[in-house]
Amino acid sequence: MGSLTNSYKSLCSFIDKAAKKRETTKTDSSFAAKITKNSRTKKIGRIENRLKESSGDLSLFKFKSSVVIALVLFVILGLLSSMFEGKIVAKLPFKPFGLVMKMTHRGLQGEDATYYSMVGEIPSCIGIPKNLRESQNFGSVWF
Repeated sequence: MGSLTNSYKSLCSFIDKAAKKRETTKTDSSFAAKITKNSRTKKIGRIENRLKESSGDLSLFKFKSSVVIALVLFVILGLLSSMFEGKIVAKLPFKPFGLVMKMTHRGLQGEDATYYSMVGEIPSCIGIPKNLRESQNFGSVWF
């Protein structure tokens, strides 16, 4: 969401340019010869301050986007829970243990722990691909 706006893109490009400028200012020997050490330190400090401010603004963009996504997911979870309330969506070939059993059997009548509810399906659909990506070091690849 936030990555589609022009201000987000300009902020990202500014951060990249400022980081490059900071590195060249620190390492460039011809730049170091032109100015004194004190003014060079001040210039690097100003660049780093602008970089910190821009990074904070970028974090705010990402936070807003995450909040919107979380709200949408909660609404979808609520709709699916109400649509499939009390309905069995699957039968597991094994009896789940403890906390997993409470999650998968939530909202269902009866004592058969192998019955699977929609409320248990949603976290497993979200959690399994995420953990699989992390375990295989795929990073942001989406399954």
